[in-house]
Amino acid sequence: MAGVADELVASGAVADGPAVARLVFVDALRGVAAVAVMLFHLGGHRLAQVMWRQIPVIGWGVRWGELGVQVFFVISGFVIAYSVRHRRVDRQFTRTFLWRRALRLEPPYLVAIVAVLISNEISRGWFATPDVPTVTWGQVAAHVIYAQRLFGYGDLYPVFWTLTHEVQFYLIFILVVGLGQAFSARESNAALLQQPSSASAETYTSREMLLGMSPAWVISTFAVPAVLSGSGAFQANGLCLDTWYLFALGLLSYGVVFARVPWQLWAAVACGIVVFNWDTEQVEPAHKLMGIATSLSLIVAGRLGQLPRWGNWRPLQFFGAISYSLYLVHGIVGWRVLSVGERITGQQPLGAWLWFMLALTTATLAAWCLHVCVERPFMRRRSDRSVG
Repeated sequence: MAGVADELVASGAVADGPAVARLVFVDALRGVAAVAVMLFHLGGHRLAQVMWRQIPVIGWGVRWGELGVQVFFVISGFVIAYSVRHRRVDRQFTRTFLWRRALRLEPPYLVAIVAVLISNEISRGWFATPDVPTVTWGQVAAHVIYAQRLFGYGDLYPVFWTLTHEVQFYLIFILVVGLGQAFSARESNAALLQQPSSASAETYTSREMLLGMSPAWVISTFAVPAVLSGSGAFQANGLCLDTWYLFALGLLSYGVVFARVPWQLWAAVACGIVVFNWDTEQVEPAHKLMGIATSLSLIVAGRLGQLPRWGNWRPLQFFGAISYSLYLVHGIVGWRVLSVGERITGQQPLGAWLWFMLALTTATLAAWCLHVCVERPFMRRRSDRSVG
C-alpha cells in the first residue's frame, strides 16, 4: 500500500536493466486495487445488498474486489526492491530506510486510527449503534507500532492488519538483503582471488542476481520460502508468513525486469506456489492466482519497456496517487454514509443506489483530503533523500 508515483523517479538504470522515468503502470495497478477494495468493503453493507439483488452480476464482481490486497502486496515487493537498487545495506542505510518508511506509513495511519475512534464514539453516542467495540489504550498503542495481533488484540478496523504485514516485510527484507550482500561480498572476494588479475569486482557483481546478492542467497531466502509460504506451510497469527509469497513474487518480478534474475526461476516459483497447496483455507487459490497474475503483468510491462506508459489514464493515476489514503479511510467514511442513508430512506432500491454513489464519492473526497493535507507534505519532507 505504501509508495506513490512521486517517489518512483529513477536516478539511473539498475545494473543490466533499463532506466525508467516513472512507474506509471505500477500506479495504475495500485489505483485499480484501491478502488476494488473500496467496492468490496462498501458492497458488503446491507444497503448495497439491495442493489445486488437487482443486478446480481455486479454484486458477484464486487465480491472479488478483496483480491486488491494481493495486488498491493506484490507491488510492495516490486517497489521496495526498486527503491533499494544500487544500495549497500549498512547501519546508516538501514536507519534511513526505516525512518523513511515510518514517515511514509505512519502519519496517514495515525489519522485513520483517530478517525476510527471518533467514528466509534459517534456511533455509540449519537446513533446508539449496538455492539460498537470497546477500545483500550493498550490496543491503540499496539496499533501505533503495527503489532496489535502479536499482542492478541483485534484490529480497530479490518484493513489495518495488512499494515502489520507490510512493516514486518520491510524489517525482514532489509535484514535479508543486508546479510545477503555481506555473504555475497565474501564470495566475490574469494572468487576474485582465483581469477586472472584483469578480472574486477565489477565483473563479478554484474553476474549477481538481485540487489547485490548471490544467486544461492536469492533462491534460499526468497524463492524457496515463497513456495513454502504459498503452500500454507508457514502459518502464525499476526506474522506475515502467510503473505510472504506475495512480497517475494514482487521482488522476483523486479529481478526479472532489472537485475538478471532468469525468468525460469520466477516461473518455477510461481508453479510451486500453485502446485503445493497444503492448506486452502489459509492460502486461498484465488489469492495465489491474483498474486501471480500481478507479478506477471509487472514482468511483461517491464520487459516490453511499458512501465512508464501503460495505464497512463488520468483517473487511474489519480486513484493511484491517493490509493494509500483511500485504502485507510474508505470504510471509515463510506460505511458511515451508507448507515446514515439506511436510517433516512430505508432499503428502497433507488435510495440504495444514490446512497452508494454518495458513499463512494465521500470516501474518495476524504482520501484526497488526507493525501493532500497529510500524506503529500510528509512525502515532500522526504524528497531530498534517495532511499525508498
